[in-house]
Amino acid sequence: MKIRCPRCGKPTKVWVTPDSTVLQRFPLWCEKCKHESIVDFDGASQRLSRQELTS
Repeated sequence: MKIRCPRCGKPTKVWVTPDSTVLQRFPLWCEKCKHESIVDFDGASQRLSRQELTS
């Protein structure tokens, strides 16, 4: 399963296994919209922690 960008909704290049992956404050970079977001993933759902400003 790929994690989706919380800003544009497109899949990113980050693959996770839903039953065994836990991410906390993970810096997720989207190559489509060129934006970095800090996300949490608990195996079933993805939550946006905060958005980073990128130039």
